[in-house]
Amino acid sequence: MWSYGDAHEPKDLMEVFLEQVLATSPREEGVLFPQPASRSASMFLPEDAERADVQVFDASGRQVWQQTNRTLLEPGVLHLNIDQLANGLYILRVQTDHGTQFSEPLLVQRP
Repeated sequence: MWSYGDAHEPKDLMEVFLEQVLATSPREEGVLFPQPASRSASMFLPEDAERADVQVFDASGRQVWQQTNRTLLEPGVLHLNIDQLANGLYILRVQTDHGTQFSEPLLVQRP
Protein backbone atom coordinates (compact mmCIF):
# COMPACT_ATOMS: atom_id res chain seq x y z
CA MET A 1 0.00 0.00 0.00
CA TRP A 2 1.28 3.46 -0.89
CA SER A 3 2.13 5.75 2.03
CA TYR A 4 2.79 9.46 2.43
CA GLY A 5 5.54 8.80 4.95
CA ASP A 6 6.32 11.01 7.93
CA ALA A 7 7.29 14.09 5.93
CA HIS A 8 4.04 14.26 3.94
CA GLU A 9 1.11 13.57 6.21
CA PRO A 10 -2.29 13.88 4.51
CA LYS A 11 -3.92 17.29 4.94
CA ASP A 12 -7.43 17.80 6.18
CA LEU A 13 -9.98 19.42 3.89
CA MET A 14 -9.92 22.80 5.68
CA GLU A 15 -6.14 23.04 5.38
CA VAL A 16 -6.32 22.33 1.65
CA PHE A 17 -9.14 24.89 1.25
CA LEU A 18 -7.19 27.60 3.08
CA GLU A 19 -4.05 26.93 1.03
CA GLN A 20 -6.09 27.35 -2.15
CA VAL A 21 -7.71 30.57 -0.90
CA LEU A 22 -4.33 32.01 0.03
CA ALA A 23 -2.83 31.03 -3.31
CA THR A 24 -5.65 32.31 -5.53
CA SER A 25 -7.44 35.14 -3.72
CA PRO A 26 -6.40 38.75 -3.45
CA ARG A 27 -5.51 39.57 0.15
CA GLU A 28 -7.95 42.10 1.48
CA GLU A 29 -7.14 42.85 5.10
CA GLY A 30 -10.03 42.52 7.52
CA VAL A 31 -12.03 40.16 5.33
CA LEU A 32 -13.58 37.30 7.29
CA PHE A 33 -14.36 34.09 5.42
CA PRO A 34 -16.29 31.90 4.82
CA GLN A 35 -19.61 33.58 5.48
CA PRO A 36 -21.64 31.96 6.87
CA ALA A 37 -19.17 29.80 8.80
CA SER A 38 -19.89 26.46 10.41
CA ARG A 39 -16.75 25.07 12.10
CA SER A 40 -13.97 27.58 11.42
CA ALA A 41 -13.38 31.05 10.03
CA SER A 42 -10.32 32.96 8.86
CA MET A 43 -9.38 36.60 8.43
CA PHE A 44 -6.63 38.25 6.43
CA LEU A 45 -4.53 40.59 8.59
CA PRO A 46 -1.51 42.72 7.66
CA GLU A 47 1.18 40.38 6.36
CA ASP A 48 3.60 41.33 9.16
CA ALA A 49 1.12 40.41 11.92
CA GLU A 50 2.33 37.52 14.07
CA ARG A 51 0.01 37.85 17.09
CA ALA A 52 -3.48 39.15 17.73
CA ASP A 53 -5.99 39.80 20.48
CA VAL A 54 -9.35 38.30 19.54
CA GLN A 55 -12.79 38.99 21.00
CA VAL A 56 -16.19 37.66 19.97
CA PHE A 57 -19.42 39.41 20.96
CA ASP A 58 -22.97 38.08 20.59
CA ALA A 59 -25.84 40.09 19.10
CA SER A 60 -26.60 41.70 22.48
CA GLY A 61 -23.00 42.97 22.79
CA ARG A 62 -21.96 40.46 25.47
CA GLN A 63 -18.42 39.13 25.09
CA VAL A 64 -18.65 35.35 24.63
CA TRP A 65 -15.04 34.50 23.79
CA GLN A 66 -11.61 36.10 24.11
CA GLN A 67 -8.02 35.17 23.49
CA THR A 68 -5.17 37.56 24.22
CA ASN A 69 -1.81 37.56 22.44
CA ARG A 70 -2.79 34.67 20.17
CA THR A 71 0.08 33.42 17.99
CA LEU A 72 -0.93 33.21 14.34
CA LEU A 73 -0.15 29.88 12.69
CA GLU A 74 0.72 31.79 9.55
CA PRO A 75 1.80 35.46 9.53
CA GLY A 76 -1.05 37.69 8.38
CA VAL A 77 -3.80 35.08 8.61
CA LEU A 78 -6.00 34.45 11.63
CA HIS A 79 -7.67 31.02 11.80
CA LEU A 80 -10.44 30.44 14.35
CA ASN A 81 -12.16 27.27 15.48
CA ILE A 82 -15.75 28.34 16.16
CA ASP A 83 -17.18 24.99 17.28
CA GLN A 84 -17.97 26.49 20.70
CA LEU A 85 -20.29 29.15 19.20
CA ALA A 86 -24.00 28.45 18.71
CA ASN A 87 -25.77 29.39 15.49
CA GLY A 88 -26.23 33.14 15.32
CA LEU A 89 -24.73 36.49 14.47
CA TYR A 90 -21.57 37.67 16.26
CA ILE A 91 -19.06 40.48 15.98
CA LEU A 92 -15.40 39.48 15.73
CA ARG A 93 -12.99 42.13 16.98
CA VAL A 94 -9.28 41.68 16.26
CA GLN A 95 -6.26 43.80 17.18
CA THR A 96 -2.87 42.82 15.77
CA ASP A 97 0.46 43.05 17.55
CA HIS A 98 1.10 46.25 15.54
CA GLY A 99 -2.14 47.91 16.71
CA THR A 100 -4.26 47.46 13.56
CA GLN A 101 -7.91 46.81 14.48
CA PHE A 102 -10.73 45.08 12.63
CA SER A 103 -14.38 44.43 13.49
CA GLU A 104 -16.41 42.14 11.27
CA PRO A 105 -19.75 40.35 11.55
CA LEU A 106 -19.49 36.57 11.87
CA LEU A 107 -22.52 34.48 10.96
CA VAL A 108 -22.37 30.97 12.44
CA GLN A 109 -24.74 28.60 10.72
CA ARG A 110 -24.82 24.81 10.93
CA PRO A 111 -27.45 22.41 9.61
